[in-house]
Amino acid sequence: ENLRGELLELWEGKRFPTKSIVMVTHNIEEAVLLADRILVLGSNPGRIHAEIVNPLARPRERRTPRFDELVDRLYGIMTGRPELADGGAPTRPLRGTPGDTPLPHATVDGLSGLTELLHNRSGGSADLADLAEILSLEVDDLLPLVDALVLLGFAALDEDNLHLTPPGDVFAGANIQDSKRIFARAALERAPLVRTIASALRGCADGNLPSGFFEDILRRSFGEEAVATQLHVAINWGRYAELYAFDASRNVIIREDQAISLLEEEEEREVGRGSLRIYLGAASGAGKTFAMLREGQARRAQGEDVVIAAVDARGRPHTLEAIDGLERVPPLVVAADGGPGEEIDVPAVLARRPQTALVDDLEHSWVSGGTTRFRYQDVETIRVAGINVITTLDVQSAGTVRDLIAEVVEAPVETAVPESVLASADEIQLVDISPVALRKRLRHGNIYPAAQIEPELRATFDMARLAALREIALQFVSARVHPEPPAGGPAQDVLVAVSALASGEHLIGRGSRLARRAGGSCTVLAVTPPGTDADTDPRLRRLRDLAALTGARFLVRAGDDPSRTIEEVARELVVRHLVVGMTAAPGWAGRFRRETLVGRLLRALPDLDLHILAPSNPAIPASAGVADGAAGADGVAPETGPSAVPAARGTLRVYLGYARGCGATTAMLDEAHRRASRGADVVVAAVETHGQPAVERDLEGLEVLVTSPSAGVGTVLDTDAVLARRPQVVCVDDLTGLTASGEQRLAAVRRLVAAGLAVIGTAHAADPSAPTGA
Repeated sequence: ENLRGELLELWEGKRFPTKSIVMVTHNIEEAVLLADRILVLGSNPGRIHAEIVNPLARPRERRTPRFDELVDRLYGIMTGRPELADGGAPTRPLRGTPGDTPLPHATVDGLSGLTELLHNRSGGSADLADLAEILSLEVDDLLPLVDALVLLGFAALDEDNLHLTPPGDVFAGANIQDSKRIFARAALERAPLVRTIASALRGCADGNLPSGFFEDILRRSFGEEAVATQLHVAINWGRYAELYAFDASRNVIIREDQAISLLEEEEEREVGRGSLRIYLGAASGAGKTFAMLREGQARRAQGEDVVIAAVDARGRPHTLEAIDGLERVPPLVVAADGGPGEEIDVPAVLARRPQTALVDDLEHSWVSGGTTRFRYQDVETIRVAGINVITTLDVQSAGTVRDLIAEVVEAPVETAVPESVLASADEIQLVDISPVALRKRLRHGNIYPAAQIEPELRATFDMARLAALREIALQFVSARVHPEPPAGGPAQDVLVAVSALASGEHLIGRGSRLARRAGGSCTVLAVTPPGTDADTDPRLRRLRDLAALTGARFLVRAGDDPSRTIEEVARELVVRHLVVGMTAAPGWAGRFRRETLVGRLLRALPDLDLHILAPSNPAIPASAGVADGAAGADGVAPETGPSAVPAARGTLRVYLGYARGCGATTAMLDEAHRRASRGADVVVAAVETHGQPAVERDLEGLEVLVTSPSAGVGTVLDTDAVLARRPQVVCVDDLTGLTASGEQRLAAVRRLVAAGLAVIGTAHAADPSAPTGA
């Protein structure tokens, strides 16, 4: 410090004839304090990265905003840190090489401590100078930690203010295991050297590589000292994240299993387009929006960058609670024909570039200036930019079942999502709820305001109508589980023949579903009289739109003889199935004069499967009714009046999973918490946690019956203890298990129901231990 002062005194006082001084230093603050011109050199000698004229007037003082700004700018140039125009953290992975994106010299302990320090401060932010003073560090000693947080996306630097980003805030408050996984994702996405090591280890047969291999790679960009530093930091970061281990005795880096799964996840995101996940419901109020928001919260808790692009809480308390804590991109206020409304601000979402965007109501549309806009078009734009989308949809707006829905609701479906959008979805998950439970939600005011409850109970929420919609939703999802044709069988194409004079919607819907089940394509053929203008005829335009909604190809052929034209096209396309509508029965004279269209097709195409459909009937199908017996499809007694079920008898609701681990136990415990929050006396009588921390957390706050010290807590159902306790609601996990006395749990549950208790249970369709008849 004395030498620096004497040098400045000589230089500024011009007390010796020297015209210039060249000083080499590794201290950025020293360079800013002394130099008039600063050259930033690269790791290779003779390469100048930047030349900066120092704008600060003399005498210069540390800890001033302009001084700190220049120090930070120089550090950013030296480390290759991206300059952020808006001061926000980079939201997409910083792809690069270990040479052009070096790792700051910061340990995980150091940056974890800094995030916790920021997390505990008001607003999650602090001035760099204040942080340096708190930690008793020079600002340039603090900068490696700062730069590490910025590189990983955990913090953003706005001038001289450092603040945590949403992922950084989650990282700071997470438990040890979650924080390791969050750090692992961030390091793989944003730290090229960590990613290079993990990817190289993944490609090795034994998962081991000598550290010298990576030292050779680093020597192309760094000197020996920097090579050792970079590898030391990368090993420190990777070991904490459990991506790889390091054997110092052999100087070998060893692959960890977590690296493989995380790299596979990353590769799926790098395909180009964002993924699409749809939560499907049979009707409004089924819980689609809540399920979407809950998944958003879960992803955010694991360190994923999640934003809300569009959501309609409809004033529902549980939905509003689920929104809390999630970042929301401000909506765009538009002047629609029905009045001002809020829509997705697509440019703002693209500029924000999150990993995942939550978009409610995929079927939503709005009209402005005579032009109709659809939300699924906005979703497509967002996905093209590489952003994942989680959305919601009512089955009533699915294009491929539009004809079935029209029959159930006895009205045409105005807005539908095309099959092309649905087919592009990576996953469609049904949010299932029984008609009884959905009507109960409506009566409690959890769906619509009080004035709408009674009209809705008689309309959309009619018992038979809800059952029909639920059946359609189940079939819709089931048909997409295995869309391929049976093993060994060829794909079977379908031709649908329609007339411009008739609706044809039910024919197109049936044909498209048939093609999907058969693994083939669907073509819609409209036969028109010669001279018809196919481009301007409004009836043909409507049929073309219907075909597009279901993903079918549309053809128009002119001809005087419809049966011959249909036969020619069927032979030309080599289809297996032909779908036609039943024509009106001719009078007695007509039966003798000529053959019907169906008769001619049967004679001309004997090798095809001919599907003849009656005209569309708006009546609700018989299958829409409630299942026979005292319990509905979900195991809850149907609303058939007090005489249908004795007042003393309880109810049974079963969460059925397709296999163990699919979430049936979690769903049961979620309902237990909901009922307990409404004042019900709830007891967990049997539960299988299988050591899963998430399930054990779900048990917190619930009363669990202790069967015996040796048997553990709640793992064996003690029927007598439950009957003695007599709660209002009993949770019994895994109905295929046994009770403390060796009785089948299902039989014991029947006794509990007969005693007037409400039971919530779980079962799995693929459980080999299920008793016969269960």
